[in-house]
Amino acid sequence: GALFRRDGKWTVFVVSGGRLEARALEVGLRGARDAEVLSGLSEKDEVVLYPGNELSDGARVVARK
Repeated sequence: GALFRRDGKWTVFVVSGGRLEARALEVGLRGARDAEVLSGLSEKDEVVLYPGNELSDGARVVARK
């Protein structure tokens, strides 16, 4: 629910310092609901689930738990 394609690369939005950062990932195996992330994220990164088209790099956000 977090992955999307940008410039031909799998990408997610990561929340960093209260702002969004688009980050390209290396993805391995993918299924209907899951994807293996080979590189580009750490365990502590907070990603945006179901990002809408209105989100952009640098947008200010507040994380919901």
